[in-house]
Amino acid sequence: MCALAQTQDPRSGGPVPWDDIRLLSLGTGIVRTVVPGQTLDWGYLQWAPKLVALLSDGVSGIADYQCRMMLGAGQYQRYAPCLPPQHNVAMDDVDALPWLVEWAEALPLEPLQAWLDAAWF
Repeated sequence: MCALAQTQDPRSGGPVPWDDIRLLSLGTGIVRTVVPGQTLDWGYLQWAPKLVALLSDGVSGIADYQCRMMLGAGQYQRYAPCLPPQHNVAMDDVDALPWLVEWAEALPLEPLQAWLDAAWF
């Protein structure tokens, strides 16, 4: 969203005509956070570990929604694949790097390549 806003800033040579903008957003992978239970009468200690992930996912989701609404699918694409549920990788888990590389190399990139071909070339 910041990159999109920058295109409209006159201090940076903007505004760029909306039809000339193509925006590709690359994520590092999404870890789905699930808070199980029906009634969660938790205190700070129970919520604290979950809040960071929930808040950062929310910010990312809002920026994705805003860019998608402003530009549309032809001009905007986000690629942020979801990690499998059994691989909830912490951000500081260096032992997971070999698996993450293997997982990333197996991701299907054809839909992203098709969008790049249509939007940029």
